[in-house]
Amino acid sequence: PGMAAGFGDLTEHDFLRVNTDVPGLKVLHIDPPVVTVERFLTADECDALINAARDSGEMRTSEIGGAGAASADVRTSRTCALNSETLTDHPTKRAILNATENLLPQLRGLGAKKTAFKRPTSQSPFSYELPQVAHYRGGEYFRTHEDAFPPEVSAKKGYQRRATVLVYLNDVAEGGATRFDKLGFEVKPKKGRCLLFFPGTNEHMPDPRTLHTATEAVPGHEKWISQLWVCGYAGKHTPAGQPPGPG
Repeated sequence: PGMAAGFGDLTEHDFLRVNTDVPGLKVLHIDPPVVTVERFLTADECDALINAARDSGEMRTSEIGGAGAASADVRTSRTCALNSETLTDHPTKRAILNATENLLPQLRGLGAKKTAFKRPTSQSPFSYELPQVAHYRGGEYFRTHEDAFPPEVSAKKGYQRRATVLVYLNDVAEGGATRFDKLGFEVKPKKGRCLLFFPGTNEHMPDPRTLHTATEAVPGHEKWISQLWVCGYAGKHTPAGQPPGPG
């Protein structure tokens, strides 16, 4: 219990507090914090979201960093945001938000607010980017990258990506792992499993230690995931940040 409380205190100090009482939670790395949660979604919720995304006609070549561009040298998946008529009120979208707010208690109630998917402000410091569904066919990948914005980009946007909530929607027998290149381990896709890490700090600085790669699924296999980014206000009243390091 003492270690669990200590881990919660540590995550809150530089990132967002993790609720260590969530069933199925496993700490993979302490600093920077990386955790998984088994059964974050049920198998039925995963299947329903895959089928809805596949049938929506909204799957498009994935963009990189929300910049409106894609490159086959970097990423070859397809993605859709859960904001189309058939997906915006999908039950699994609500399930993802509810589970996220249980895992990150500072966000509780955020999904029910009108500002949930709007740019964060000093009065409403957290928001979500629209949840996405991404599909990787055998041989497709997302090369090594960071989820956080560079400081000059976050300053322009007025917010930083603070947490990545990635949910694996299917089992992948071979390949398709999320590899943390600087931390020296990888997470294998398992249906319903959530991977949580923090690409940006409380001081809206990128944490380059969370550099990661979506490795190729072996041909003949495919990977479906859902991604949700938690954004934090990074306006003129936030402190000048420093890149994080060991500590």
